[in-house]
Formats: sequence, C-alpha cells, structure tokens
Amino acid sequence: MDGSAAAATVLTFAAEQAWARKAPLRVIRAWQPVTGLWEETPMVTRTVTEHEREPFDALVTVVRNAFPGVAVGAEATVAHPAEVLTHASTGAQLLVVGSRGHGAVSGLLLGSVSQHLLRHSACPVVVVRPRT
Repeated sequence: MDGSAAAATVLTFAAEQAWARKAPLRVIRAWQPVTGLWEETPMVTRTVTEHEREPFDALVTVVRNAFPGVAVGAEATVAHPAEVLTHASTGAQLLVVGSRGHGAVSGLLLGSVSQHLLRHSACPVVVVRPRT
C-alpha cells in the first residue's frame, strides 16, 4: 500500500480476500529510496521514522479491528515498491495493489508498479482502481 487516498479501499479489498480465503494478510508499505540532496535523511539509510509510519499503522489498525478473524502482519521498508512486492508474491495466494490511475503515458514515463507486477508476480494480481 502507499499513502494515496485509495489506500483504504485497496486494503479493505485485500482484507476481504484474506478473510474469504482464510489466509493471513501481509500489508507492505515500501518507500522509494531518496538520493541526491537528501543524502543524510533517514530514507537514504533505509529506515522509516515513526512519524512516516503513523498513517500506515493507523490504517492497518482500522483493518485489524474490522477483520478480527484475519491475522494481519505489517511491514514498512525503504526499497523500490515493485521489487519488494515482486519478492513478496513468492508464496502468496494473491497480490492486491492499487492504481493511481495516471494513465498509459504517465505509467510509461514514471513507471507503473502495478504494470510491473502484472508481468513479474509469482501469483495472481488484482489491481484495485480508485472509486470515482
């Protein structure tokens, strides 16, 4: 999951799928490493501060409370999201990701995590689009 407005929708869908499958839910938040002018920041040292993690933890707590029968694990890391999620797909029943809906051109220029996962995931992938 990311910090977008659609993150709650994506996480709820993933929790519903975990509940239906009687499977644990592994929630991953991966921040892209920062380089350049910010060389001395915590992000470059591959650590996530408590302040950066607060919104993620709050959303995970909401899902844990809404789905008490689902074992929910949460991981926060600094690494490229596509790399982390491709690795996480090994051994998973389903990978649920969101789409920011940038469109084909922006996806090509900026890179699309969901497009990468559709090609490289070791398990089925569901891309949840934001509600309009």
